[in-house]
Amino acid sequence: SKVLLNKLKFTWKTMNMYKQSMFLETVHCIYSMNRIAPENPEVYEMLGLCYCKLGKKEDAFQTYRIALSIDASRYVSLVGLGSI
Repeated sequence: SKVLLNKLKFTWKTMNMYKQSMFLETVHCIYSMNRIAPENPEVYEMLGLCYCKLGKKEDAFQTYRIALSIDASRYVSLVGLGSI
């Protein structure tokens, strides 16, 4: 389906950029992809990870909280909040 394909593209593209330490570029990509899947907690988790790497702790905090409001069992978001 189109939704699954978009999710796979998001995951592949953002993970590759993140692994290459392209944090700001990853944030820009996520904002463009977020229009496709705003209900996806993975989007907000990746934003949180990038914001932490960029030293933007308040932004990271907010995006982790959004991820947890979508799915309270998100391990990455729970650990991310605990590390801020």
